[in-house]
Amino acid sequence: MTYLDIPGPSVNALEKALSSFSQILGNENVEIFEEGLETYLDPFSFEGDKAHRSSAVIRPKTLEEVQAVVRIANENRVPLWVVSTGKNLGYGGSAPRVSGSVVVELSRMNRILEVDEEQSFALVEPGVRFFDLYNHIRKNNLKVWISVPGLGWGSVVGNCLERGLGYTSYGDHFAQQCGMEVVLPDGELLRTGMGSIKNSTTWQIYKPGFGPALDGLFQQSNLGIVTKMGMWLMPQPECFISVEAVVTEEKMLGPLIEALRPLKLNGTIESTLTIRSPLHLAAKKATRKELWSGNGAIPDHAIKDAMKKFGIGWWNLSFALYGPEPVVDAKLAVIRSVLEKIPCTDIVIRKQDGVDVREETVHPADLHRAGIPNLTPYAAVGWCGENSGSVSFAPISPMTGKDALKQFELVRRYASEYGFDYYGSFNASSRGLVHIFQIFFDRGSARDRKALQEMFPKMVSEAAKLGYSEYRAHLSYMDTVSDVFSFNNNAFNRLNEKLKDTLDPNGILSPGKQGIWPASMREIVRGPR
Repeated sequence: MTYLDIPGPSVNALEKALSSFSQILGNENVEIFEEGLETYLDPFSFEGDKAHRSSAVIRPKTLEEVQAVVRIANENRVPLWVVSTGKNLGYGGSAPRVSGSVVVELSRMNRILEVDEEQSFALVEPGVRFFDLYNHIRKNNLKVWISVPGLGWGSVVGNCLERGLGYTSYGDHFAQQCGMEVVLPDGELLRTGMGSIKNSTTWQIYKPGFGPALDGLFQQSNLGIVTKMGMWLMPQPECFISVEAVVTEEKMLGPLIEALRPLKLNGTIESTLTIRSPLHLAAKKATRKELWSGNGAIPDHAIKDAMKKFGIGWWNLSFALYGPEPVVDAKLAVIRSVLEKIPCTDIVIRKQDGVDVREETVHPADLHRAGIPNLTPYAAVGWCGENSGSVSFAPISPMTGKDALKQFELVRRYASEYGFDYYGSFNASSRGLVHIFQIFFDRGSARDRKALQEMFPKMVSEAAKLGYSEYRAHLSYMDTVSDVFSFNNNAFNRLNEKLKDTLDPNGILSPGKQGIWPASMREIVRGPR
C-alpha cells in the first residue's frame, strides 16, 4: 500500500479544537466526518475508504478567521489540510495526506476584490472559481480575458498554486500570478512582492518586490495559507484564431514536435500547444465499452476504428493566435507553411473578432482557447463506467521529438503491460513538454487497483532515469515523486524540511504535502537518518 498510516490528533485534542473552531466560525461551518463528509474523501480512491480520511471540515470566511484557525490548531497540535474548493480531481481531491486531519476549505472566501481593465489584472480570494471570475468580467463588460484549465469549477488561486495549465497565451498560470497575501503557520500575515509597501499601487504589477522573491515558497507547499492572489489577465484581442491539425500516423509525433518547437520558442505561437491522443477525444463521445468490450488495454485496431468513426487523428494538435488581425494573419501564414510539410496532416482554421468571443458564438472545441470556463472534459470521467476513477501521471521533458517519443513509449509500454488504455496528451505552455497520462481504472476492480499501485512507482522511477519527473502528484505518490529530487543527498528536500521546521515547528499545516513532513512525523515516514 502506498498510503501511510500516520497517527492523527488525539481524540481529546481534536474535540477541544473543534469546540474552539465552532466558537469562531459558527456550528454551521464545522462538520464532523460522521455527519456526512464523504465528499471530502478522494473521489477516485484506489486504496480504500480508510486512506486519507479527514476528521472534520471547517469553512472560514475571513482573513481573521483563518488566522484564528491556525492559532487554535497550534494550541491543540491538530493537523490542518488546506484546500481552496477541493476540485483537484486525479490528484486526491480535497482529501488529506494524514488521516484525522481537519480540512480547511476556503470556498466561502469568494470575493473578487478587483479587476483592473486598464492594467489587466484581478485580485481574488481562494474561493473564487474560474466561472465566477469569467461571469464577473462579462457582466461588467470588461475588455480582458482569463485563462482557464480543463474544468472551470475549480479555484483560480488553487489551480495556480498547483501549477495548473490553461490554453491561452497566459496558460502558464503561475507565471501570471503577481502578489500574494499569506497567513503563515503561526497566524502571522505576510504580503509578497510590492504588497509589502503600505498602500502599494504596484502589488499586482511587479512580482519580485525588493530582496528575495517569496511567492514560490507558497506554491505546492505547506508553509502558508494564501488568502488573496493577484493574477494577470489577457487584454481582449482584436482577433482570435483557433488552429487544429489532425495527424493520422502515430509515428509522426517526433516530426510534429520538431516542427512546432521553433514556432513556440520564437513567439509565433504564444498560446499553450496541446497534442491529444485519439482516446482523449473519443472518450468525450463514447464510453470504453462502446469501443471495446475485451480485456486489457484497447488494441490498436479498435483505436483506428474510433479514429475513423469520429474523424480524429492519432495526434490531434490545437492552439490559438491572438492580437491585431494583420499580426495573427502573418503568424498563421508562417504556421501553415510549416504544418503543410508534415505528412498526413489536415488543418482546420476558425477565425473570429475578439470582441464577439463568448460561449454563445464560439465553436465548442474552442471554449478553452477562448478563455471560457466549461466542464466539457468531465465527460471522460465515466470512461470505465459508473465506478470509473482516474489518476494522472504527468512528467515534464524537453520539447524535442526524441524526448516526446521516449515519454510516449515509456507510458504506452506500461499501460499495455498493466492493462490500462493510453489516454494521453502533450502540453507546452512554455519550453517544457508536459506529458499527461490520465490513468482510468475501475474502482470496483481489485485487479485495476493492484495494477495501478504496482505500475505508478515504476513509471516514476523509469522516467527519473531518463531525466524526467512530474510537476504534480497524487496524494499517495507525493513522497515517491519527491524522492526523485535527490541531487546532493536530497539537498532540496532537506532545505524544505528546514523551512518547515522554522515556519511551522508544530507541523500543523498540511503535513506531507509534496513530501514535506514536519519533524514530528518525519521519522515515521522516512525512518531515521
